Amino acid sequence: MVVRRGWVGAACAYLALAMVVWTPAALFASGRVALGGSPSSDYQVFGWSLAYWPYAVEHGLDPLRTGLLWAPYGYSIAWVTSVPTLALLLLPVTVWAGPLAAYNVGMFVAAPAAATAAFALYRAVCGRFWPALCGGFVFGFSPYLLGQSVGQHLNLVQVWPVPLLALVAVRLDRGVVGTRRAALQFGVLWLALVGASLELAATTGVFALLCVALAGADRQLRGRVLLVAGERDA
Repeated sequence: MVVRRGWVGAACAYLALAMVVWTPAALFASGRVALGGSPSSDYQVFGWSLAYWPYAVEHGLDPLRTGLLWAPYGYSIAWVTSVPTLALLLLPVTVWAGPLAAYNVGMFVAAPAAATAAFALYRAVCGRFWPALCGGFVFGFSPYLLGQSVGQHLNLVQVWPVPLLALVAVRLDRGVVGTRRAALQFGVLWLALVGASLELAATTGVFALLCVALAGADRQLRGRVLLVAGERDA
């Protein structure tokens, strides 16, 4: 059923487009060159984080404070733009090819992942393939995503959980999933977003509350908002 809805074809199309954005030469040099062109070298922070989180877990260290920085006093990871979610997802790449290659993979798949997630949302809403495919392209390869990619901000390009959160809400509103399953999906996606970017999580939370407030002001929409909030039986 999932394959029939066309998301696999859409994902392949977005990946092919990403190959055009990131030239093959840059990808083949992924173990030596960081994708993007920021003079500030922000990729070094993310590369360090991708290596640190698995190391901290393996050695039973406090993941929120490390003595590997600013020795002998140590440093709080809460003040570092860390990416624990990506460190977990990209762990096989980090182990196999190193943190720089893992960073490049995370940066490369960010736009296709965001576009595919948006495609899934738009396909669920409009029920048509080509409009959803175009909408996914506009979202995933927007000036924001491409700009943050060039700026080497690995955390700020991880927007793929946002359309999926909206998709879960749509499916819950239509009765496709029950409240328990939707709550589990919401929790997993929200943890993934928080672990990838606190900035995006905070922004998403503010706009979600704003949307709920605006929808609640409409009498007809108010009941549907309450259903999505958890009154429908699983």
